Amino acid sequence: MKVEFRESFAKDLKAVKVKGLLKKVQEVIESVEKADSFAEVPNLKKQSFQK
Repeated sequence: MKVEFRESFAKDLKAVKVKGLLKKVQEVIESVEKADSFAEVPNLKKQSFQK
């Protein structure tokens, strides 16, 4: 899948000091990039938004 991020996301990541968290974020991003569809992304849950 093609993944895009906002500039603010990169800025937020730079502020994270917990290396374990950064590694986990990297793993999640890589798994999404490798997926061909949403069905292939592990632990993905549909969000419902109510107005």
